[in-house]
Amino acid sequence: MAEYLTYWLATVVKVNRRPKTYQGYESVVRVHLVPGLGTKKLRTLRAADVRTWLARVAGACQCCKNGLDAARREPECCAAGECCEMRLSRRMVQSIHAVLRNALESAVREELILRNVAKLVQVPTPDYGTGKGLTVPQARLAPEVGRR
Repeated sequence: MAEYLTYWLATVVKVNRRPKTYQGYESVVRVHLVPGLGTKKLRTLRAADVRTWLARVAGACQCCKNGLDAARREPECCAAGECCEMRLSRRMVQSIHAVLRNALESAVREELILRNVAKLVQVPTPDYGTGKGLTVPQARLAPEVGRR
């Protein structure tokens, strides 16, 4: 996987996508995909492997994983024995999945694999808060604001 992802970034993404897209994809590949799935073989990767790995990524405390607290002069949480549980957002997990799905789709087009196993894995959608609307006093003020 690591070899293919490097090849894909250089020959497909860098050539066909905008520089900012390449930068984002490269970051996801370097930080998440290669450390997590880099040792797997492209042809033997299964949907269960992707699903298990994504669940692990979503559940991992980033402070513990990256040693953020240990780098501080005075540890406040994880290095002090109290995990802060700083997890990736659902949107970031969705982005990681999207990059993997795009890479595997390219491998399908190049006939390196028969099917894209990342398409078989569902990730939770981000939970965007919905507005509560205006209160009655706010609604009464709204027409006055529009007339000014």
